[in-house]
Amino acid sequence: MKKLLIFLWVFISVQSLNAQSVGIGTNTPNASALLDLSSTTKGLLIPRMTAVQRRAIPTPISGLLVYQTNAELVIPFSAAGYYIYFGSAWKTLLDQDDKYWTKSSSRDWVYNSGDSIGLGTSSPDEKLHILNGKMYLQDNRSGQNPHVIFDVPAVDFNEGGLQFKRLGDTLAAINYVEDPTVANYIKFSVGSPGKGNELTINTNGEVGVGTNSPNGQLSLGNYTGDNVTINDLDGIIQFNFPNPLVGGVVKKAFIQLSDVDDLRMGTNSGNNTGKLIFRTNATDQVAIDQEGEVGIGTLTPIAKLHIPAGQDADLTSVNNGFVMLGTGTGTSLLLDNNEIMVRTNPTTPGTLSIQNDGGEVVVGARTTINKGGEALKLNGVDPAINLYVNGVQKSYIWQTGNNLNIGVSSALGKIVVNTNQMEIGTNSALPAGYKLGVGGKVICEELKVKLQSSVWPDYVFAQDYKLASLKEVEKFILQNKHLPNIPTASEIEKNGLEIGDMQKRMMEKIEELTLYIIDLQKQLDILKEK
Repeated sequence: MKKLLIFLWVFISVQSLNAQSVGIGTNTPNASALLDLSSTTKGLLIPRMTAVQRRAIPTPISGLLVYQTNAELVIPFSAAGYYIYFGSAWKTLLDQDDKYWTKSSSRDWVYNSGDSIGLGTSSPDEKLHILNGKMYLQDNRSGQNPHVIFDVPAVDFNEGGLQFKRLGDTLAAINYVEDPTVANYIKFSVGSPGKGNELTINTNGEVGVGTNSPNGQLSLGNYTGDNVTINDLDGIIQFNFPNPLVGGVVKKAFIQLSDVDDLRMGTNSGNNTGKLIFRTNATDQVAIDQEGEVGIGTLTPIAKLHIPAGQDADLTSVNNGFVMLGTGTGTSLLLDNNEIMVRTNPTTPGTLSIQNDGGEVVVGARTTINKGGEALKLNGVDPAINLYVNGVQKSYIWQTGNNLNIGVSSALGKIVVNTNQMEIGTNSALPAGYKLGVGGKVICEELKVKLQSSVWPDYVFAQDYKLASLKEVEKFILQNKHLPNIPTASEIEKNGLEIGDMQKRMMEKIEELTLYIIDLQKQLDILKEK
């Protein structure tokens, strides 16, 4: 009877407080709460049960909260802690293993030191596991940008970073690697298991592709295919120079695919002093300057092709000139700084042919041939050398059969021989003072002798000329067997006859003879008068 009265009292009280807040431990319950519990020494105890009992609750309603007292270590696995029912399944709210969120006492954050977080999944594989979603970072603080921070232990030779997976297999990774043998580096790797050396950047700012120990700003490791490819119709590699005075960079040189099939390399239009230089064995070997002049062995060419030094061209297999055209073991053309040589093999001289199939050879300056024996050979039918002035033939040397013709093309032309001595048909040395020696007879229609001096025997007719008497002449002839001032026969045989001088002497005798005849005529006229 007593229990019935208590129940009726509680029922009537609840009915009367149906629209009011109930306070336990307080006389002023919060108006927004149906039940307001207030205490400084006690708490609220949620129904406690085992995992089996929790799952045995018939048709639980969403929001139902219980505390599970035990942990299931076999399937279906569950931890001790708070569980709440959401529509169709129980969800863990908190557990008894200290895997819950705690507010920091010094910072404005909460933390969980022992559990893993799954967003979109109930079985996270790592501390944070996001399934079927994206992670969005935003930082609106002044002077701040979003960051993802990887805190690596002070000394750790393991890889740490980002991994990209599919069905548990690592597809790619971005890892920080501490290596005691090389500089520490960031490694970008692709492909299972995502631990290759596809791309690394070390603490020196050096990039390695296919290697984790680059020895320059960019190093390429072993690769079976093309190390670098540029798939572009006019792909270009540009080399720039920073300009600290005005900022930015200045274009200096480039390598470019041009007109689909051409490779162009060189300096940019603004670089009017740079050269294209090719180097081997740590030495600059070939240079192309800004004027397009090519230097081999020099960086300062002064012609379209400039080779300042090289080997002498000779008949050995060692010295092959500055330039060689040919195999070296067969017929070859060699050039050095003062010689053109043809060899049929390294030790045998060959034949140099110029315009062998026709055409002309024009030499615009003096040509010197310095060789013993046959130095110049013209071979053919009636070979000739024609000499021109401004395109007009003036003279020639022409072989016809057995005859050598030397002449001038114009009727007004002359053959002028400027030499100290000239010999025709003789090898005998000419006496000093003689210009022409002929070993044989000379025939001509007319011969003119022009004396270099003006001494001609007209002096015989002068009033002061001492003409010898006929008796004096007779006496001289009887004693010398020749006329006065006329060479003897032995002198003519020994020294020859000087035509100009003899003509002068003969004219002297003719003029003297004329005076004798005039004198005799006068004597004859006197005798006739008597």
